[in-house]
Amino acid sequence: MAPTLGARQLATLDQFSEGRLWVHIITGGSDMDQARDGDFEDDDTRYARTDEYLQVLKKVWESDQSMPIFMRSGASRSMAHAKPSARFKRQRSPTVAGPMISASTLAFRTVVAETEDAAWEKAAYILEKVKSQVARSAGGYGEKLSSNVGSVCLREAARRGKVLDKRLWTEVAEASGAGGNSTAPVGTPEQVADALLDYYDAGVSNFLVRGFYPTEDTVTYGRDVVPLVKAGIAERQAEKVAAE
Repeated sequence: MAPTLGARQLATLDQFSEGRLWVHIITGGSDMDQARDGDFEDDDTRYARTDEYLQVLKKVWESDQSMPIFMRSGASRSMAHAKPSARFKRQRSPTVAGPMISASTLAFRTVVAETEDAAWEKAAYILEKVKSQVARSAGGYGEKLSSNVGSVCLREAARRGKVLDKRLWTEVAEASGAGGNSTAPVGTPEQVADALLDYYDAGVSNFLVRGFYPTEDTVTYGRDVVPLVKAGIAERQAEKVAAE
């Protein structure tokens, strides 16, 4: 893969493992093995190529510019000051000057528990973990804030309040510098599903959901939240058909 992409993926693994990642760069095996993959360069040329690749990796990692660690959705500068739920309505409105933008996907994390109090206790624990991680990271998000529009939008939203819309929690975005998906609806499965349906009503048709704890959160979201969201969408679609 391209060295810039490799640098970002390795940096992500380094973040996930809290600095425990070691990388073994293998230049190639035998000439015959390399030829089977379409690489017909000799040994010296392959080592020179590897040396160049490593130089690019190091240049990316040592750059003064913030490097995006996590993939996330993009945003428009014209949306920077809109409420999160209003951004989708604004994008779809024909009264807004400029080209129409199709905004159909929303990315975030979720914090779900059996009771609202338990969900906010979980959120408080996550926030402390994030703050601890930022404090341990030399030159972390708190010191070098990403200048991309998506991060800027999230940081500006976080400054407007700890909770936006019905229950979109923003404190992790503020603490981390919004270097990735860092907002989350917080509450019971019913409350989170209700918040998601508001975004559906605003024009969102796809939800890209990550968990702060991937395995546990995937199970909880898929088992407890998704069926409620699907039922809510089906009800809305039935009402629309009946009205027509």
